[in-house]
Amino acid sequence: AVFSVPSIRALTSGSSTSAATVGVGTSLTAPNWTYSVGNVRRVATIGASKARGTYVVVQVAATNRGPASAQLLPSNFSLTTASGEEYAAQPTTSGVYSSSVNAESPYLWPASFPVGRAIVVPIIFEVNPSITGAKLVIFDVPATRVRLE
Repeated sequence: AVFSVPSIRALTSGSSTSAATVGVGTSLTAPNWTYSVGNVRRVATIGASKARGTYVVVQVAATNRGPASAQLLPSNFSLTTASGEEYAAQPTTSGVYSSSVNAESPYLWPASFPVGRAIVVPIIFEVNPSITGAKLVIFDVPATRVRLE
């Protein structure tokens, strides 16, 4: 079997069987960040990038409450399903984010996260279209999952 880095991380952190579940719009606080999930949607294409399955795009408002140089990456997030599958977020170097490879993509990863200001970031997952019970895992908030559907 092939495991993504978030899958290995989830296994070593005790998995999610005892995690609390909250809905979209709930604020979650970590030591240096506050997160709030807004819009969630499934799409087949993002600009010139076509999913092999389907893309799940999760809009997260992230507020930096730490140092001015703090960075957030898609690797801070994963998606789990009712059947236990876990998907890593697409990295910023993938073709789903706006770049010279996919200039038509409406999704741009921010270069900075000013302290105290909510910045909306698109977390993008490529998943099997038949998944159910999708939940967002934020590695800074390991005891809580956000129900996406």
